[in-house]
Amino acid sequence: MYAQDYDEKLPFASCGGQYWTSVIQPYVKNVQMFYCPSDPGVFPGYGWNYSGCGYAPGTQWSPARTGAIYEGCSLAIYNSPGPSETFMLGDSGAPTASWQRYYLYQSATYHPRRHNDGDNYAFVDGHCKWMKDDAVNVTDMWDAD
Repeated sequence: MYAQDYDEKLPFASCGGQYWTSVIQPYVKNVQMFYCPSDPGVFPGYGWNYSGCGYAPGTQWSPARTGAIYEGCSLAIYNSPGPSETFMLGDSGAPTASWQRYYLYQSATYHPRRHNDGDNYAFVDGHCKWMKDDAVNVTDMWDAD
């Protein structure tokens, strides 16, 4: 719904001091959606794939930064591997700082493995899937190009 309202672009992981959870809240209308039932004490329980779906506007840190993660990810860029094979959200873990939970990292160090030694992932096309770590370290699944 967010992408429909913003010219087919996904929200940034962080923008103007707000994380993606705040930006899409008007569409979700339920903060409980951001908690994983398997770990209800952690907010958010899911992280945004900042490297494949947009990190922050380039002007926030430096106008010299370019590329999809600083310009906003248009759904049209997901050609290879495609929206059905690119992670958007997933179970997240924060080994050091709580703000890291807002992001989905490729490194297995940040995967909480709270669901039968695996994690749940939502893809750009909207479907969800449980996967083990050895299946998620495919670089193409993390980036739009």
